[in-house]
Amino acid sequence: MAIQIDGPVAATAPGKIDKSVLTISEPRRLRDKAHIKFVGAQPCLICARSPADAHHLRFTQPRAMGLKVSDEFTVPLCRTHLLDAVQQRLDANPFAMRIRRETVEHPFGTMKARMGATHFLTKTLPKVAAEMALSVLAYNLTRVINIVGIKPLMAAIAA
Repeated sequence: MAIQIDGPVAATAPGKIDKSVLTISEPRRLRDKAHIKFVGAQPCLICARSPADAHHLRFTQPRAMGLKVSDEFTVPLCRTHLLDAVQQRLDANPFAMRIRRETVEHPFGTMKARMGATHFLTKTLPKVAAEMALSVLAYNLTRVINIVGIKPLMAAIAA
């Protein structure tokens, strides 16, 4: 049974901190494909139809950027009820997608336009990761220059 930990890395990894044992801990987010497959094989909790998909219960762990809750907090829902749950979340906050587009997608669109809007120039994951890191650095520096200005930025670098 292969269980992955998403987020804080287990203490067995060299040079990494197990943040789940700190005074102010972060919850572990376990990834277990076998468990997800098992939950998906169960009938829907609402209508007892099969097949069902594993639905992560968002309220069971604190929110984290880009991380789902742990796979142990999943329930089986058929596609109909899964889509109903998504629609209810959107109905409760109709501006959620607009806010996401404004806050998340704009930086990536800007970086994509600067990169040529087609593809990465490098191959292999480490090189692509380095290219993306440089794009993010350039974007962040441009934002700092636009917000703070060149002179205060140069003064802060020189200090």
